Amino acid sequence: MSTLPCAFLDSDVVISSLLSSRGAARVLIDAGAVDRWVSSSSVRELEDVVDRMVIERTKLHHTLRRCHVASLIEDEATLVRTHARYVSDEGDAHVVAGVVEAHAQYLITYNLKHFYRDRIKADFDILVMTPALFLQYLRSVCP
Repeated sequence: MSTLPCAFLDSDVVISSLLSSRGAARVLIDAGAVDRWVSSSSVRELEDVVDRMVIERTKLHHTLRRCHVASLIEDEATLVRTHARYVSDEGDAHVVAGVVEAHAQYLITYNLKHFYRDRIKADFDILVMTPALFLQYLRSVCP
């Protein structure tokens, strides 16, 4: 088991890392001191988004090689039914399922308003934060 901080990356963070070479999301992807995760559902979602945004899939796959992938075997209806109480948009239920499956300590997203952070913290002991806040936190605990 890794002793690195384990962070699950929402799709918006991965897309942001593809669009900016210097933003917090890119720094997080390049950071060596983080165990990064996405889910199998996120990978499918990311492929759709890069196709719509006309971003090269090879760029996405290069970035995803820096991440572990948590396999979600439930169908979408089951994910929504079991995780909808943690999100304001049922379309994000798979993100909570992924972070739980990955046994991550952190959910990193730009869409804080989509997640019921207090409920996620209470039920799973997972902190939800932006990439910049997470990097700041890492700097404070890892000299």
